[in-house]
Amino acid sequence: MLVHPYLIHFCRLLNELGGPDKVAELTGRKIRQVQRFDAIKGRTTVSYEKRVGVGSFDKINVEERNNFQSGKKLVAILSEAASTGISLQADKRVGNTRRRVHITLELPWSADKAIQQLGRTHRANQVTGPKYKFLLSDVGGEKRFASAVAKRLALLGALTQGDRRSTGQSNALGLGEFDCDNQFGQKALNQMLKCIWSCERSCITKASDSLIFESLRLIDFHLTTVLEEEGDWKINLAPYDDDAKSEQTFYKMMQKLLLGPCLQLAEKRVEAIKNGKSVSEYCELLDSGTETKEIIKPKIDDEVKAAKDAGLNFHVLCFIWLYEVGVEENSAKAGKFYRPPIGVAKFLNRCLGMNLQRQKLLIDHFHKFLEKEISQAKKAGDFDQGIMTLSGRSVLIHKPRSFCFRGLQAKDERLLVYKIVIDRGLNSQTARTLYEEALTDDAVNNNSRSNHQRIVSGFYLDRRAFFKEVPPIFLIVDQGPTSNKCILARPNEGKKFVTKYWVWDKYLASGSIQLTHCTNIPEALEIWGKEFDLADLPSSETYQRYCNGRHDESK
Repeated sequence: MLVHPYLIHFCRLLNELGGPDKVAELTGRKIRQVQRFDAIKGRTTVSYEKRVGVGSFDKINVEERNNFQSGKKLVAILSEAASTGISLQADKRVGNTRRRVHITLELPWSADKAIQQLGRTHRANQVTGPKYKFLLSDVGGEKRFASAVAKRLALLGALTQGDRRSTGQSNALGLGEFDCDNQFGQKALNQMLKCIWSCERSCITKASDSLIFESLRLIDFHLTTVLEEEGDWKINLAPYDDDAKSEQTFYKMMQKLLLGPCLQLAEKRVEAIKNGKSVSEYCELLDSGTETKEIIKPKIDDEVKAAKDAGLNFHVLCFIWLYEVGVEENSAKAGKFYRPPIGVAKFLNRCLGMNLQRQKLLIDHFHKFLEKEISQAKKAGDFDQGIMTLSGRSVLIHKPRSFCFRGLQAKDERLLVYKIVIDRGLNSQTARTLYEEALTDDAVNNNSRSNHQRIVSGFYLDRRAFFKEVPPIFLIVDQGPTSNKCILARPNEGKKFVTKYWVWDKYLASGSIQLTHCTNIPEALEIWGKEFDLADLPSSETYQRYCNGRHDESK
């Protein structure tokens, strides 16, 4: 369908979904742009039309609501003006009892408003609960707003845990993963900032050479300026009293960085600058046209490599980036006069001052620390997961055993202990279906991927020699560029959601297990079926090394 470029987004959405004859519009607008095909002119035309109904204008939204509930129109578009007071659930008393798919294009600032909007399709007397879809980009700053709403929803017991099954079929469709403003988020932030301020050499995020180059150019330019002055360069790093306040702050930051955790890097760069290998000077030669790109680029690449060997990594970059948005080590810890450490909300707010690339990298880095904190809390039994859904190929609940208490105080009390047996396996037919769905999703998301560590959805084999029965097979499904999760499925364990970083680091990166991508689908499904049959054992037993059975018993 051709869409005129000057149509506003709301009108474009209305027309692409079928036009006013098929879409119920519940807004406060009086006029709208409507796109229709003119048979006489032989082309699509756009015209302004008044929103009219059978009755008065005040009752148009009520008529449109009735059109949707009766099934005359199967799509409804709501604005904030009509997001309260209207019931659009799959009510048993109306003609349209299809399951509602509630797509939120933009999260409101207030969690209370979010509850009002989400409650339009989730009310009493409904045939089925709705499926919620939240459209969030991979821009790091947008996670700030999702985090605020998710925290309020969690406190109110709305969707993230209390009724978690109404948020979609996976965590990636709900808001639970964005609720980072909590005790685990604060611990993760403190740990991350500690690594940044000390410029830890071991870093879980690898910075690209282009970002390393930007920071190296800044460091070399600053050191070149310092070396032009008389005296020891280390003393000259200190600011002068008559410098402007912003310049003093910058000099203090560079002094703390270059004489503190990055002293070795600073000494290497001073030596390189004295030998005429300053990256900032290379760039000046290139800008002035004195040297060509073919000559300068190899020299810059050599200096970038040398700087990385000397300790210039992602933590150093974050040290500089956080300074630029007003976050320094002194502001992140209590001082002489007690000041609480920087919180998650403030940290995310400050990240909004960065460009989009830096936002995404830094917030993704923070989420890796958060995943680590939550994983440790789960192992220690300190993580409250709220209401949990037991799922598997089959879930059997045996007749409970009844225990009585002794003593007069509890003579009528009984304790029932249920034995639950769960088959967590995933057969080859289900794996094939999951793979085919992944192919469709990959076709949609392929053009929008920006992660350099791209995870290709498909079957993978662990071909290490000590697996005698069958090579363990994995199905990995990427959940798209806006989610940091992917599906990891096994014949004996079923499917689970894990972070992309965890999958890449454990199974795909160099130095890891390095699974082999299996593109022969019939062969992969045959191996899957064999391992599924071998896994017909209790989970306490193994059918080969590191591979447990698929029948899990719990009480």
